[in-house]
Amino acid sequence: MKRVIMRSIWAGVVTSGLLLAAPYSARAQEPSRAPSKKEDSELAAKVRRAITEDKSLPSSAHNVRVTSQDGNVVIRGRVNSTEEKESILAKAREAAGSANVKDEITVSKTKKDQ
Repeated sequence: MKRVIMRSIWAGVVTSGLLLAAPYSARAQEPSRAPSKKEDSELAAKVRRAITEDKSLPSSAHNVRVTSQDGNVVIRGRVNSTEEKESILAKAREAAGSANVKDEITVSKTKKDQ
């Protein structure tokens, strides 16, 4: 009889623990949602602001195109030097996270390079 009571108590404790843990485990398994169009627009604006506010860059470097989709930023355009390109990418990575920035910037050839 004592064993039956102990098993019942133990089963109740285990079941209670599972019921309490269920909401947390369900949340942990939910897939992450993709950013909305508004969030993408805000991210692109944040990156663009970081680039254009850098007065050490020439105004031509401020003309790169910044787009964002699903939380990923793409930087496109031409710049005059590798240094400009690296500065722009550093600003973008700082604003959006390094894993979220795709580089499609090209460096224009100067007469010296030809």
